[in-house]
Formats: sequence, structure tokens, C-alpha cells
Amino acid sequence: MPGKVNPVMFEMLNQVCFQVLGQDAAVSYMVQAGQMELNVMMPALGSALFDAMEWLTNAMNAATEKNLKGIVVNRERCAFFIHQSVALATLLNTQIGYNEAAKVAKESEQSGRPVRDIVAERGLMGAAEFDALVLAAAHGKGSGGGAG
Repeated sequence: MPGKVNPVMFEMLNQVCFQVLGQDAAVSYMVQAGQMELNVMMPALGSALFDAMEWLTNAMNAATEKNLKGIVVNRERCAFFIHQSVALATLLNTQIGYNEAAKVAKESEQSGRPVRDIVAERGLMGAAEFDALVLAAAHGKGSGGGAG
């Protein structure tokens, strides 16, 4: 497919993380197999820990270098996508009630207009107040029915 970008570095990072989970399981079994203070598993245990640390270090460095270094956030584009999300109506539950929030969500879905505009147009909440609610939810301080 023209223009397709494969996320191979992050797929690699997932693979490494699964390998590290395997090492963690191995370490857990080695710890259980130790006899009193004479843990005969220490050489294999140390090897597993150091291997896992090296794998994670190398994988994080590669992913950072190839995918994250130099990345620039397009704040305007991100804001556009946030404001186009009908899911924002969920934040309104505690402010305007479930029924009104559901009506706003339905209208946004049908019209393609942002929830923010519909709420302001109906006089349910000012645009600045809505923005503050979204910002609070983004920082984990909101309580609109989600995990806040």
C-alpha cells in the first residue's frame, strides 16, 4: 500500500518485552528453587536479569533513535481530532446530566459537528468552560464517567 508505514520498531519493542516477561518467569522459578541460603540458581538468575536489562536497554535505545527522536507534535491537528470526538460528550454527564449529554452526542454524531460547538450553541456550557473540563479530564482531574 503506497504511503503505508510499518511500526516495526515498536513491534520489535513488544517482542523484547515478551522475552523479558519470559526471563521474569524464569527468575521467579529460580528463586523458588533456591535451597535456604545456598541458592544454586544464582548464576542463571543473574544471567537472566542482566540479559533482560540489556535487551530492554538496546530495544529502548533503538526505538527512541529510529522513531521518537526528532518527533514534533502538531498541536493544531491533535486539537482538531480531540474536538471531533463524540466521546467528549461523556465528560458532560456530571455537568448537564446523562440525558442531555446523550442528546448532544447523538446530534454530534449525526451532524459531524463538534460536541463543544453544540454544547455552547444550546447554552448548556460555555466554550471556555467546556475546554477547562476537557483539560481537567486530560490531566486525570475530571469526573465525566471515565477513569479520572
